[in-house]
Amino acid sequence: MKRLAYATLAVLCSSPAAGACVSVNVENKSDYELHVVWQALGCIGIDGDTKTPFTCASHDISPHKSRSHNFDWGKSSQTVIVYFDGINNAEGHQVVVDFAYVHSKHTFVRHDLSKGQQMPNGCHKHYTIHYTNEDIVSDSETAFQNSQKK
Repeated sequence: MKRLAYATLAVLCSSPAAGACVSVNVENKSDYELHVVWQALGCIGIDGDTKTPFTCASHDISPHKSRSHNFDWGKSSQTVIVYFDGINNAEGHQVVVDFAYVHSKHTFVRHDLSKGQQMPNGCHKHYTIHYTNEDIVSDSETAFQNSQKK
């Protein structure tokens, strides 16, 4: 009976992964360094800087540079997490912004991970997340406001 339960769980966990072979590029169009973590179910790493489990890759991206990661087939619930040192009111705090695929937008966008995870359909898809100075300012302010609510 336990084998059947484990087999069923394995099928359920792997079935949405059939279309999970995608590439996600992060283009840092800002004047600030970003630390980016690409994570998914099926990856076993832990990012040493942020202690993020399920890390597939992590890199610092210098201003006006880009970096991408290819999620292999079988890696589901892909998420890209951008970390940076806050500015203005958020100075001295680390800002964290999650990106996930949203079907209605056909791309990776800022996402509240508590609302569930969607996945791209099919393989050989390429997506780019553009992160700008305006995003740094806006996300720093949002992080500051959220820290005041606690």
